Amino acid sequence: MKHGIGNTRLWAVGLGLAALFSMSNAQAATVRYILDNVVEDNGLHVTGEFYWTYDEGDFENGSGEFTELFIPGHGSDIGALTINFDAGKSIEFSLTVNQHGQGVNLTLFLQTPLSSIEPSLVDLERSKYEIEAGGLRGGFISGSIVPDLLDIDSDNDGLLLSQEDTNGNGIVDPGETDPFNPDTDGDNLTDGYEVNISGTNPLNSDTDTDGIFDDTDICPLAGDTDQLDHDNDGIGSACDNCTIIPNTDQRDTNDDGYGNLCDADVDNDGVVTRVDLLIIYRAFGGVNLDADLTGDGVVNFKDLFMARTQIGKPPGPAAL
Repeated sequence: MKHGIGNTRLWAVGLGLAALFSMSNAQAATVRYILDNVVEDNGLHVTGEFYWTYDEGDFENGSGEFTELFIPGHGSDIGALTINFDAGKSIEFSLTVNQHGQGVNLTLFLQTPLSSIEPSLVDLERSKYEIEAGGLRGGFISGSIVPDLLDIDSDNDGLLLSQEDTNGNGIVDPGETDPFNPDTDGDNLTDGYEVNISGTNPLNSDTDTDGIFDDTDICPLAGDTDQLDHDNDGIGSACDNCTIIPNTDQRDTNDDGYGNLCDADVDNDGVVTRVDLLIIYRAFGGVNLDADLTGDGVVNFKDLFMARTQIGKPPGPAAL
């Protein structure tokens, strides 16, 4: 993409862009890069940021744009800019020079290819600058190009790019989900839902290998081919923490594997006794998460009644 700007020319070359994602169903992605601590040997800083936007599978034909740029001896005039990307080899930024004596030649080579999650260090031996207006010429003593892509969810699946392309090489490697496909394993559950909520494997459409896809499996982590649900609460009996009383929320405030509706054993001694009834009675009208068996936010007669029905019994039954 070409623009014109009076009196200046700038070349900035960065070696080794990360490889493009080679998956189907192209979607747009944008990478923001920052020139970080790029310091000339005279102690002056070159600063700026640029964006590269491309369609998945077509990285080389994307478009780039500098949004900020400051070059010592020249300033920050980037009213028109030409950016040429040769993906995998170099990035060239140039500003057209029309007036003698006002040129800027600045080349930044990189030690390592650009990465979407890791900084790329400037090659200090090869990188040079020449600013005609100020008579400045020399090399660099530090610098890197840093990606700012960690807050982007390219496919809106609830996972950031850094969580999907974990090594930042721009390729869907074994063990990685596809940042351009919200459902990598094709089980009708988004990758983010599987990682953050259901706990299923976003790379395996049948996590428990029982022959039933995760999206229809009522116990996707338990390996239950019979798919029984004795209390008809939508939670399979093989993974239900209260198999005889419907509890879709699976509320278990003391994390003992028994849902509160089936667990009046408030003192956790293995059996519901009058001691548990006394604890619930003393919490009556107040807030006590374990004594609030029904989960309505307050300990009341419903909790006492439920506890009485469990007296003398162990908590449960549950699929532990």
